[in-house]
Amino acid sequence: MRSLLLLTICRVMMLSMAVIVATRQSAMGAEKAPLQQDADIDQVLNSVLKQLTDQKFGVRVEGQKRLNRIAEATPAVLVNVAEQSEFEIQARIVRALETVFLSHSGDVADNAEKVLMALSHSDLAVADDANLILIANSRLREARARKSLENLGCVFAYAIPIESRAGSTAPRVGVGFGEFAVLQTILLSEKWSGTTAELWHLRRLTHHQGLMIYTSKNNGITLDDLLPLQVELPGATITERGGALGVRPSTFTTSMIIEEIVADGAADKAGLRINDEILMLNEDRVRDFSNLVELLLAYAPGETIQILIRRNGEEMLVPVKLSSWRDITLGVPPVDRPVSDFVGPLGVARPIAPALPEKLRILPRPRFQLQ
Repeated sequence: MRSLLLLTICRVMMLSMAVIVATRQSAMGAEKAPLQQDADIDQVLNSVLKQLTDQKFGVRVEGQKRLNRIAEATPAVLVNVAEQSEFEIQARIVRALETVFLSHSGDVADNAEKVLMALSHSDLAVADDANLILIANSRLREARARKSLENLGCVFAYAIPIESRAGSTAPRVGVGFGEFAVLQTILLSEKWSGTTAELWHLRRLTHHQGLMIYTSKNNGITLDDLLPLQVELPGATITERGGALGVRPSTFTTSMIIEEIVADGAADKAGLRINDEILMLNEDRVRDFSNLVELLLAYAPGETIQILIRRNGEEMLVPVKLSSWRDITLGVPPVDRPVSDFVGPLGVARPIAPALPEKLRILPRPRFQLQ
């Protein structure tokens, strides 16, 4: 009797073990199988949602892994899922998007970030959670935005505050460590090669206040394309620019008297001098600096204009070939460009810090390294 009972128990245990092994193999197969092989995404989502609400912890873990795969491959579908789900599922969706956003770079990370941005502007209960993720990773977002926009023809101008020079260990924007740098100006130059769709990168800069955004004439981007950004970029000033003359006015006169000439700019190359008074641009009278900027909107970089000036009491006509605003020295220290794709702190890759000169080289401090 006892032998029969032991035999029965052994058979039950072996059967249970076989079921567990088969279940794990099936789950692993589902986890590794490419998402593109799923015939119907709705069926996949329904299956994942069932797993996420299952009473068994192991099943919920497998469901979260599959949800991460969906967030990596087709994150846009998760917006509708979140809108039709309870808070627990919404929170798991945000967690999956955060994992992808911080574990990848390029389009995969960007697409996950776009969905987080959409959720942060929604009326869902997790809107604040999504927004906090974006705020907490503002430096990473800026580094990625800068790399993408500069590749499309943008120019970023940073300033390094004087008070931060001594003893500062704050990270530069996306590139290694060093003095703290503040983004001031963005120029969409005449070499802009993107479309209006790529302007979403500017929305990643919401942690900045008072940005100056310029768009060059004839680059395919109009003020109407950019003005909606003012809703999300606090205090941003968005204006259009034509060709660049490369002068700065005197602040103590009501006329257009040159106080400073930008080195290697159009005015410098044409022979204009400090204290020259600009009277006319072609056939238009120049009243002051604001009027000069307005008149230059009609001319693109590379065009030649005639400028009537007064120098030492004598008037003379000077031909000037306008330059690009890209060539204007902004008078601020340069900030290193991103050197590679920026994988988030959950990824394997790390941003490479610029090498210090030999005389200044110090041992790295682990507490300042990205984790």
